[in-house]
Amino acid sequence: HRIRNAELMGQTGLPPIESFSGPLPAIEAMHLDRELSGALSAHVPLPSGGRLIIESTEALTAIDVNSGSDFSSATLEETATRTNLEAIPEIVRQILLRDLAGMVLVDFSDMIRPENRARVDEALTLELTRDRSKLRTLPLTEFCLAQITRQRRRPSLARLMMQPCPCCRRGQVLRPDTQARQLLRQLRVMARPRPAGRFTFAAPMPVVDAAREIAEKWGQACGLPAMQQISFVTGEVDISVKS
Repeated sequence: HRIRNAELMGQTGLPPIESFSGPLPAIEAMHLDRELSGALSAHVPLPSGGRLIIESTEALTAIDVNSGSDFSSATLEETATRTNLEAIPEIVRQILLRDLAGMVLVDFSDMIRPENRARVDEALTLELTRDRSKLRTLPLTEFCLAQITRQRRRPSLARLMMQPCPCCRRGQVLRPDTQARQLLRQLRVMARPRPAGRFTFAAPMPVVDAAREIAEKWGQACGLPAMQQISFVTGEVDISVKS
C-alpha cells in the first residue's frame, strides 16, 4: 500500500510503496527470478562486452573488472578507464544486491595515468553514497586496487541461498529449498494454462522433500496445482505434464 504520510516519508527517506495487483506473480512480472540468478552468478556482464568476476571467500570478496571489446579503437589506457567507469555502477549494485560485507577488494583494469585513477576513485566514492550501510574506503592504489570495508548486518544473499558443494566441499551450490522454489515457479508457469493437468516434479531427494513441504504449506494460494495433481519423484531434475 502507498505510504501517504508525508512525515513518515521524510523520516524514512524511502519512495512510496504500492501493492502489486498484476495478473502474474510479482516475481515473474518483474523478472526477479532472472535478477536473482544473476546475483548468484560469478560472472556479471557489462554493456561494453566486459564483465565483472565476483568471488567470495571466508575472509573477503574479490571483484575483478575485465575489459570488453567495444572500445577496441581506443588506446589501452582509454579502454581501461572507460571500462572501469562503466563498471562502477554495476559494482555498487552487486554489493547492494548480494549484501556483500566485510572486506571487498575491487581489481580495476590497469590505468597508468594518475588523473584517470583519480577519476575512477572519485566516481566509486560518489556511487557508494547510495549505500546506507556503514562503510570505509581506501584510496585507489597505483595498481588500481580499491578496498571497501562494509558493515555486516545480516548474512549475504549467497549464504542465505547457497551451501558448500557436498562433492568437492570447495564450491557452492544452491540450497535444496532454493532449488525447490525455483522449480516450483517453473511448475506454476507450466500449470497456468492447464488448471486440471497432472504434473511430475522430479529432483534429488532433498529438493523433492523441500518442494513437497512448500507445496503443502502454500499450495494453491501461490498458484500451484493441488497436491493431488503433482507426483513428486526422486531422480534427475524434470518438470513435466503427464500424458
